[in-house]
Amino acid sequence: MLSRAFILQKRSPNKHGDGRVTTGSGSILQEYEDCLVGFMDDLPLSVVGEKSIASSWLWNANSKPTLREVLRASVGVIGESSQGITEKIVFLDGKVCTLKRFRVVGLRKREYRRRLQRLAQISVGCEYLVPVRAYLYTKRIKFVLCDYYPMGSLTDLLSGARDYDHTALDWNQRLKIMFTTAQAISFIHSQSPSQDKKMQMNVHRNIKSSNIMINVDFTACLSEYGFVQLADQAPELHDTGQHTIASPAPDTTCRRDLRQPGDIYDFGLVMLEMVAGLKARDPSLAEFVRDNKEDIREGRADFFDFPIDDDDRKVRNQALDVLDIALACIDKAEGSRPRIKTVLQRVVVCDRYHQHGPKDMSMKMGAGRSEGEGEGESEMYFVFMDYDPEYKRLRSDRSKRGVYELDEYVSKKHDDLLASVLEPGSYKKTLSLVIVDGFAVEISEDQARMLRSANGVRVVEKNQEVV
Repeated sequence: MLSRAFILQKRSPNKHGDGRVTTGSGSILQEYEDCLVGFMDDLPLSVVGEKSIASSWLWNANSKPTLREVLRASVGVIGESSQGITEKIVFLDGKVCTLKRFRVVGLRKREYRRRLQRLAQISVGCEYLVPVRAYLYTKRIKFVLCDYYPMGSLTDLLSGARDYDHTALDWNQRLKIMFTTAQAISFIHSQSPSQDKKMQMNVHRNIKSSNIMINVDFTACLSEYGFVQLADQAPELHDTGQHTIASPAPDTTCRRDLRQPGDIYDFGLVMLEMVAGLKARDPSLAEFVRDNKEDIREGRADFFDFPIDDDDRKVRNQALDVLDIALACIDKAEGSRPRIKTVLQRVVVCDRYHQHGPKDMSMKMGAGRSEGEGEGESEMYFVFMDYDPEYKRLRSDRSKRGVYELDEYVSKKHDDLLASVLEPGSYKKTLSLVIVDGFAVEISEDQARMLRSANGVRVVEKNQEVV
């Protein structure tokens, strides 16, 4: 519990002469306010990132959060790792956040603050990263405050279905979690410059299902970006916030080895657990898949961690595609692992079944050009849209009518965008991606630049060769 970090041994009983005896009930502060970390005065927390956002998120603009408020809050441990303890904090006014308390921090206060400010500055640029809101650095305790996600982590949802008979995530929900997590990793890996003084900005190095927080719409937010560069680890302690499904990457057993192939390996383990469940712990999984792929595809082998109708070949094919991606990610040879953009694109392509069924998309994803285009000028691009409340509303309707209306809405929305920005006949849209509000289109680089500046467009990325 958080209280352990704040307890100082009293040098004499009844120091204040009031004969008070503390009990196990009541708030932490009520029990230990006379020995509050050895300080006479309360300690303000430091707000990081965009101050206007941070202050409006939890506190009003005229006051800063304090250690006393944290101590008065209700505390529940929700995870423990070699880095520290993660706790749910419920303040007296009902506001909730997540607190990450580090065990060992070797940084001085100034460097600790600089790194947190830099990480917070980068995190606000991606909606799929959990932002850091505030922190405290004292001699005895160092912690950060982050947003709290009532749906919990991916670990909670997966283990809840296995251990407590909760409703299991369906395939579309899993695919959406994979895609948005891959977007967060892609954002991190694309950071330039890759180094900032003594920090490596383009790696995460602690990707695991307990660090993937889930929103109510089943998008994912990746937490603890850069935390491995804030705190040291205690090797003798084991992570209790995630089911261990495989050994760490053979080439990256040390978290201080800050290289992107380690992130790819870790994400591969997450994908394996989402597809195969507890079978992902079996080191012979890759061999089993190769030997039994046709039986898995036809439903003769009980393999997947989520319900699939016996005649639903579309989902089986999608899941096998993702399984192939995951196995490539955990290749022992780090040079053979795909880059995150390749992983992201292959996950996106899996959504083709939602629109077109399990057909060969080579003609759609190939080099075909619309009439009027010059030879060699057009390439395949993926376009992803900004947040759209109407899309979100339709996406939440799981009825047949809702699915139909969503298909119609997304297709028309994408067609209207292209028609309003590009000349008729100069492009060729190949498909709309319903699950992520995006589409694939054959255009030139100049047209891609035009789309990037259009209202409602978030990302325009060139298709890369899938390896």
